[in-house]
Amino acid sequence: MFVLDHGNELFLWFGEGAGVFEKRKGQEIVNAIKEQRNGRPKVTLLDGAAANDTFWGLLGGAGPIAAATPDTDAVAATAVVLRLSDATGKLTLTEVGRGAAVKRTLLSSTDVFLVDVGHSVFVFVGSSCSDNEKRSALKYGHDYVGARVVGLVRVVEGFEPASFTAVFH
Repeated sequence: MFVLDHGNELFLWFGEGAGVFEKRKGQEIVNAIKEQRNGRPKVTLLDGAAANDTFWGLLGGAGPIAAATPDTDAVAATAVVLRLSDATGKLTLTEVGRGAAVKRTLLSSTDVFLVDVGHSVFVFVGSSCSDNEKRSALKYGHDYVGARVVGLVRVVEGFEPASFTAVFH
């Protein structure tokens, strides 16, 4: 799934193997952009085989489309979980899991966790974490991401989106 933002024209392209969650997330992204721009952008939905001269022209012309790669392989190889805790009186960020060792059981309600899956960094805010951890969560996430171009997603315990829970399956 790709979103191409061309000002007042948004293109949402789905590859042939796009799943329902990818399509739903793509629509959420496009709707959020459209809402930020007071509903002005026109949205064009394209499936993998659709011919659209404007879309392909903006990308430099139509060409061969690479086959999809399974998300689970990339996540298992690159996933990192870090704990943000002030249990010692000072906020510290510590790695608690990497690669195949990344499991949902690493997360605790009493702290904040950064879950880096390569294309996105989820900032998991435990329901019983301290106010200091809550206030600092996104700042630490932003600092961790640095100049990388990835999504930074705040996740509140009990309201986890499917894209977050899928990391642990």
